[in-house]
Amino acid sequence: MTDIREPSFYFEERNRRRKQIHDIKIRLDELLVHLQSLREKKGVTPAYKTIVENELKRVKKKRIDQSRKMSAKVIVDKIIDDEESDAVDLMKEELDLRAFKKIEPDFIQGGSQMQEHIFGN
Repeated sequence: MTDIREPSFYFEERNRRRKQIHDIKIRLDELLVHLQSLREKKGVTPAYKTIVENELKRVKKKRIDQSRKMSAKVIVDKIIDDEESDAVDLMKEELDLRAFKKIEPDFIQGGSQMQEHIFGN
């Protein structure tokens, strides 16, 4: 058993701590190199991909909202101009378009399932 009053204890402890600090510095340097390599490779990190996907979703939603507002404005303008039959036709077209957009993914999935059942892989 070592005695803490001996000078060798202090020197050994000091060397052990220096080694630990040196190991930590090496790990930090490796981490820094890795982070710099990630910085150079834009578009590869998962965070960057997630940000891009979220931005694309936001832009698509905004575009859909703008087209809906424009079609609603056209319909209201037709109603104001006493062109009810044209307004009704535009409403029917808009409702058909919205219904189609809602069920389009199901159509695609059903079509791919039918193709797989009929023709196989």
